[in-house]
Amino acid sequence: MFFKKRSYFSPKEVDVFQRRSITDQIYKLHKIEFVHEISRNQATYIYQGVIRSTENDHSDKYVIVKLLITNNKIIQEKFETEAALYTRFHHENLIRIEFTKRVDFGRPLGMRRYIVMEYIDGVTCKDLITYLAVSGTRLPVRIANEIIIKVLKALDSVFHLKNDQKEFLKIIHADISPNNILISKQGQVKLIDFGIAVTSSEKKKDGNDIIAGKFAYMSPEQALGQPLDQRSDLFSLSLVFAELLLAIRLNPHTDFKAALDCTINARYPFLDKADVDSDFLRVIKKNLSQDKHDRLTSAAEMIDILEDLSAKKKTYVKTRELTDLISTVVSFHNQQTQIQEKNELQTAIELPVSELPTAQNYKIKAAEFWSKLARSKESIKFSLSAGLGILMAVGVGYFLLGQSRPLRAAIDENPQPKIISHALVSAEVPPVSEPKETIQKTEVSQVPLATPWQVQINLVSDKAQLTLSSGKQKWTGSGNLKLYNLDMPAATKSKSFLLKVSRSGFKSQEYRFTLTPADSNYRKTINLEKAEFGNLYVGATPWAQVSIPGYASNKEIPFDLKLPEGNHTLIAKYQDDEDKWHKLTKQITIKANAGLKCLVFFSGNDRVECN
Repeated sequence: MFFKKRSYFSPKEVDVFQRRSITDQIYKLHKIEFVHEISRNQATYIYQGVIRSTENDHSDKYVIVKLLITNNKIIQEKFETEAALYTRFHHENLIRIEFTKRVDFGRPLGMRRYIVMEYIDGVTCKDLITYLAVSGTRLPVRIANEIIIKVLKALDSVFHLKNDQKEFLKIIHADISPNNILISKQGQVKLIDFGIAVTSSEKKKDGNDIIAGKFAYMSPEQALGQPLDQRSDLFSLSLVFAELLLAIRLNPHTDFKAALDCTINARYPFLDKADVDSDFLRVIKKNLSQDKHDRLTSAAEMIDILEDLSAKKKTYVKTRELTDLISTVVSFHNQQTQIQEKNELQTAIELPVSELPTAQNYKIKAAEFWSKLARSKESIKFSLSAGLGILMAVGVGYFLLGQSRPLRAAIDENPQPKIISHALVSAEVPPVSEPKETIQKTEVSQVPLATPWQVQINLVSDKAQLTLSSGKQKWTGSGNLKLYNLDMPAATKSKSFLLKVSRSGFKSQEYRFTLTPADSNYRKTINLEKAEFGNLYVGATPWAQVSIPGYASNKEIPFDLKLPEGNHTLIAKYQDDEDKWHKLTKQITIKANAGLKCLVFFSGNDRVECN
């Protein structure tokens, strides 16, 4: 949110030119070996490192190294504040700092501070929510409550830190989100990332009036740039509490204006339909009041209320429960990572025509390289070799241009090169497994220019089934869908689509739309509404096995079954004395709060009668 102006060096440039220099220098100072990169952006570069075992310490020690790389003065000041703040932390639910140091890394970075912190082997709350959403698992209230209480204790500890004059600092985290809450495999809960923390007397704005934080988890007063107190953190943490219980995102909007409107007005309609313990839900809703004066006043007060509820309801959590859950989430996360890596390897990537090798492109690349190299103090030493490299690059460019003349000639003859047409379906939470489509490759000069069709479905509901069809083509998926590349014929004429969305216990929905070459985009955000239930009784003569897809499979009858209102398919099977199977299929309609009785007859005149 701070990154309005470009840094002197982009993250990619730091990775290319400086990463090895950074990690090697830190290794020389502290014997911290580089393991792998965790993240990098325009402000910080974060990686995991390891301090190898010695004669005195026989185990490897893993750490996190966070280095500031931006030249933005405001962010530099906040990073210094963050480093100073970490040195005062002495609470079990706060991240522990090993040490912090300022070192001159040479040009172009110069003097930079970095922080070395403990490594937490586990998952974030975001990983946990993703697992719950995809697997369709509900997190027990007692476990979610235990996690929130530990985060509250961390907030209370930070709020009551004192400065050298023995005055309370009254620190506000201001960036509480599922990503900033870690849970280790041992069940430890840690609050991290105090990069934009403020005191209760500060305004949550930087010098350029840019709001810092994540809009999906901000309090209304933070989004408006007003002074903050601990009630702002309670608002953000209550959003996380609700998402842990519901396994959905309360502010699902991808459009900035819609997300900001939801935040400022504190409108979260999912809470009104939430199937959650009413006492805990009352606490959540109180803290999500738009007016901060209607919320609880402090983390300590909220701790007392939640602990009293735990004692009253006897919802105590065993450490083994939490550790088993986190182990399951880690296994799920590893599985998703493997699937993603496999899919990335299988993804076909086409080189756009604009990026075909030409001498002009090579000249531009060479000029960019020369400009970057000239900034370094070693530019004079390497000027001769760099010059030769540029000449070679230009020469290779002319050579490749000559090789690509047939292709360029084909494009000149037909100035409308082919772009592979496809539909796009995307949303927030990835499914456990995804079908991977392949992209057909054809010659550039064969097909006239066609605008790719894009269909983006934002499925707010978790674990829903989605089917997109057009003629004989069909694409299916489950959960909040990730990115799909779908083979489509060239978008030179209109085509009709049917989108079906369904989930057990929710009302099914259908959408029909048409895409044309002129209007080739379709965007839809879908909120599934909970369905009312009715009762189904099934009997048979002489006997049968009955299935209701999605609800019952090969059940012996008679039986009673609760089904959501709407249309369902009843499938009955019967095996006669000659081991021959007979099958009947009937469409039935369940009405809310009503009963339906169906009798299956396999006695010569096979039929299903319902009333």
